[in-house]
Formats: sequence, C-alpha cells, structure tokens
Amino acid sequence: MSSTLRDSALAILRAALDAADPRAAIHRAMQRDGDRLRVGAREYDLARVRRVFVVGFGKAGAAMAQAVEEILGDKIERGWVSVKYGHLAPLQKVHLHEAGHPLPDANSLLGAQKILELLDETTSDDLVICLISGG
Repeated sequence: MSSTLRDSALAILRAALDAADPRAAIHRAMQRDGDRLRVGAREYDLARVRRVFVVGFGKAGAAMAQAVEEILGDKIERGWVSVKYGHLAPLQKVHLHEAGHPLPDANSLLGAQKILELLDETTSDDLVICLISGG
C-alpha cells in the first residue's frame, strides 16, 4: 500500500471513530462560553438558570455525562444516569447507576425511579440536560 493511500485510509478511520465517539459528539453539540451555553441551535444564559441537572440512560451514558461535566462541571447541581453494567467512569457531579442491558432488571427500575425523583425537584428556573443513547 502506498504511503498516500495508507495516510488516506488512516484519516478515514480516525474520522469514523471520532464521529462515533459519544464524548466527542457531546463536545460538538454543546459549547460553553462563560455563562453562555449553546446546545445545537439553542442558546441558554446560565446566569439566569438556578440549577443544572443531568439525567439519562444508555450504554454511552457514562461518556456523554463525562463530556457534560467537562463542559459544565461547576454549574451542575447533580445528576443521575443509568448505564450498562461495567460502563462506569469517574465523575464528580453525576451519579452513574449500573443496570441491566439489553434486558431491564431491578436496577433498571430503580434507576428510572431515581431519575423521576430528581426531576420532581426541578422548577421552571432549572435546566435539565437529558442524555439518551441506544444501540
């Protein structure tokens, strides 16, 4: 294989891996500049938000929550994300809860209940970020 062909193949592989990386996807979709948060086409003034909560579920939940903490760390009040067994990551504000996948189990139900309890504490002055992954 020629050097140019090999370099092109490696560049394509890197681009494909980056596109499929849930942490990178969150960083592409969510940017913060001081108290300005942009998520896709929407913009939020964090100075006008009382609290930020993070909830979610899915195999990529840990990586996505990690990215949200990297972007919003000091602004996050707390969070709860249910993930597949063995998919934990060290986080500061978001609790990762292991549960069954692909079949739900008792921990899946507990995780859903904890998310609902957290959401019951929110008001219209709060911002809730919901992370959902599948596959």
